[in-house]
Amino acid sequence: MYSNSVMNVKKKLEFSDMDLILVAVLFITTIDATMVDIGNEIVTNMSIILDRPLDTKPFLDNNLFFNTSGHIVSFYAILHNTNAIHFQIWRPRDDRNESYQLVGEMRHVPVEAGSHLQHIQLTPCEYIKVKYGDRLGFSYAKDSGPLTYLFLTSPGQSSLYQSRDRLKTRPLEGDKVKFDKLPNPFKFNFGARVDTDAPAGPQGPAGPRGLAGAAGTNGRDGSDGLPGPPGPRGSADPEVLRSVMYEACSCEDIDGIFNKDMIIMLLIWCGVLSCVSIILFLVMCCMCAAINKDRRSQSQTTEAYIIDPKS
Repeated sequence: MYSNSVMNVKKKLEFSDMDLILVAVLFITTIDATMVDIGNEIVTNMSIILDRPLDTKPFLDNNLFFNTSGHIVSFYAILHNTNAIHFQIWRPRDDRNESYQLVGEMRHVPVEAGSHLQHIQLTPCEYIKVKYGDRLGFSYAKDSGPLTYLFLTSPGQSSLYQSRDRLKTRPLEGDKVKFDKLPNPFKFNFGARVDTDAPAGPQGPAGPRGLAGAAGTNGRDGSDGLPGPPGPRGSADPEVLRSVMYEACSCEDIDGIFNKDMIIMLLIWCGVLSCVSIILFLVMCCMCAAINKDRRSQSQTTEAYIIDPKS
């Protein structure tokens, strides 16, 4: 499919396979002491317009890695239509170069299209911070993206990767995505300019509050404080009276006198004594009644003896 297109381009532009390889290599150009360009070499008269749609899965070029830390201040590219493009920065998360994390991106809608090189300047608050080893990539908002590309005949020259799975939504900053290497040696005409001394942009709004941390270890006890002044004299209470009684009676245990068992014992003894007293009282009453009865009988007998005339 691609061999016929490549042969037609070669015949039209009259260059060899080696020419294509040489112009598609990664280049890192130092602009001044702080500015560094990282991207594929741009050759306008050898750019091929992508005549078939790509899907919206993100791409990254594994050769376009940042060999310095700094802030991206601009992107550059040859854009052949005015569809939106997302320039992205991907950070590897494993040693096999399969999993990457999106650490920054910039959405751009071209105001014009053509074969000339366009520079997309970022404002200071849009600067994207990059670290050593980050990769440059892109994704499209629509199937037909604006980037032009070079197509090499040697598959071994391919350094383009595409996300392994078709994503339901476009990845956001912080998302992790797995990439697979593409067999077709595309070289897209784009790059980024990094300022290694660029100041950081204004501080953003505070993020959501994090989870509570683990409890810390207890500190050592402090030294004893100074004694306080004496308080006002309080009123007497039952406890104070009991202590006074204890001291006056020299009792060893004042609680032993008033405990529950002692009270029950006293009640039992009072009951017993009361019963005994009642019994004694009844006995005495009976005895008195008997004595009075005997006396009355004797008195009546004596009176009858005196009055009887027969006697």
